[in-house]
Amino acid sequence: LPGRDGLWTTRPDPRQTLLGTYAPNDSMSNNKEFWKLLTESWLQKRLPVPDLFMGDHNIVEEGFDRTTGRADNYEATEALVIFKSLFEMRDGWRRYNPDTRDFTHTHWGANGNTTMSRIDRIYMREDLIKYSRNWEISDEMGDLTDHRMVLVTVSTPGVPYQGPGRYAIKPFILENMQLITDLMEICIAASKEIENVIGHGARTEALNPQRIHEKLKQDIIRTERTFSKKFVGTARAKIDALQSKKKDLLS
Repeated sequence: LPGRDGLWTTRPDPRQTLLGTYAPNDSMSNNKEFWKLLTESWLQKRLPVPDLFMGDHNIVEEGFDRTTGRADNYEATEALVIFKSLFEMRDGWRRYNPDTRDFTHTHWGANGNTTMSRIDRIYMREDLIKYSRNWEISDEMGDLTDHRMVLVTVSTPGVPYQGPGRYAIKPFILENMQLITDLMEICIAASKEIENVIGHGARTEALNPQRIHEKLKQDIIRTERTFSKKFVGTARAKIDALQSKKKDLLS
């Protein structure tokens, strides 16, 4: 359906098929026909079975997903349910947040009323959901759109465990001039110590440029972590307070 859906299959290891959808929002009749056409396409054509499908569905399955509590057109909703049932798909975010009320889209009406809904969803095969985590409705897009992004991390079944890797300083922390000043002082002190060791021939097994450089890296990480706990902790507390307030308002 041109402009309304896209189907992608990734390369093997792992081979996964993803379906992206943008359902009509001009009428519930067209929304219903969209899901019916998709169902017919998969029943009549040899299309790959999607592992997950996601997008702006412009419809909710239950009134709980609208601030108004209003349920959407039954026939349109039923058409969506029939389509996702072909592949035993489940609403992943709702599976992990069964009692949470949150929304992905905000609509500002002409009369000044604001309504919200969770019309953007990711559906996933039942056997794949157990490999998913970190489901989130994120404000990452900011003011670029009136939609919020649904995020999830999906692991590949059977792959070896991968650890967190080496510690890395978060780039946004390096924009703080107070931290940069503190780190520069540490680096200058280490540089002078190295020059002193080399200049006076005072190199030993315990005191040499390599040891000083190793200690410098440890000092940088320790300083950054101490700073981050204060800086991020304050910001996190503000975010948590706002999230808690929002949750109370939506309850």
